[in-house]
Amino acid sequence: SLHDALPISGKCLMYISILPVIIKALIEFRYISEEGYFANTTGMFIEYPFWLSGAFTLFVAGYLIFLASNPNKKSYIIFSALFFGVFLLSALKGQRSQIISLLIFLFYWFCNKYNYRICWQQITLIGVFAISTTCYLGIIRESYGKYPPVTTEKNEGLLIKNLYEQTTSRAVPLLIIQGDLQHRQYPFIFAPLLRPVNNILYPHLGQDIAYLEKFNDISAVTMYNVSENAYLTGRGYGSAFLAEAYDLGGYLGVAVLSFLLGLFLAFCDYSRLQVKNIYIPILFYGIMTVIILPRGRYLGFMSDINKIIFTYMVLMLIIIMNLKNQNKILSPALTPRKQEMI
Repeated sequence: SLHDALPISGKCLMYISILPVIIKALIEFRYISEEGYFANTTGMFIEYPFWLSGAFTLFVAGYLIFLASNPNKKSYIIFSALFFGVFLLSALKGQRSQIISLLIFLFYWFCNKYNYRICWQQITLIGVFAISTTCYLGIIRESYGKYPPVTTEKNEGLLIKNLYEQTTSRAVPLLIIQGDLQHRQYPFIFAPLLRPVNNILYPHLGQDIAYLEKFNDISAVTMYNVSENAYLTGRGYGSAFLAEAYDLGGYLGVAVLSFLLGLFLAFCDYSRLQVKNIYIPILFYGIMTVIILPRGRYLGFMSDINKIIFTYMVLMLIIIMNLKNQNKILSPALTPRKQEMI
């Protein structure tokens, strides 16, 4: 049955791809540690072995298909821990927001899906772990490569310094309101829609003037308008949902997009995430996008469109094969009745 096929298929995809994913993450970590954290944005030119191609997409698809099977609590904890562990290894490149948003998602899904009531002590523990992780990743990424560490001109200690660095995106709405930004091609909110196509047309394009003109990236454009030198060395302000909304339609844009966001949140809360299997993968990306919205893009899930499409292709293949198997099982049972009718 489909109830059995989904978890088995999802687990198999995770088992098959986990070793290539780990190897690929270690290759990227070695490259970043040698070239510096900002090689993430100035362009990573890594030649991977061919058998590592698509490993991460396969691994994520496996987990989402497993998630779509509505696993029991024990299975969810085990495979979510495995999924988080692989993401944590990948986060050694210095990208902190992704791992923290995933941590929040996993607990949010667990509490809603399994009606688990989380206590304040657990929330505190999660918060301490999240802050400690971001601090640690911040320390190690500043030791990478030939680039000097990003200074904040603050000396209040590691925790304050880390929190200060997480607030740089507050400059983005201010710059959008100020207006008259060079290299803004069209409303920033639509840039993620074109990014998958641009990634194909302009692969390995780092932060240079051509990137500004082709990608219309809000983080890159705002950083360039403040400091061209900082932009060219890979730095950026990040994004901000409010900035995109205001850029699209002023205060009306903020009101309309906030209303749509509220509808999505209300749906998640009202449904308690009890939705059909086929909607779970897209729900995963939707919630992950919402979690990071204060520093993210409204349509940020479009950066993972290749993983979304692949996941649904595999999901449809599993459903079709399951229906064919069911028809084969039912056919012999129908044969005697057909003979009686004759």
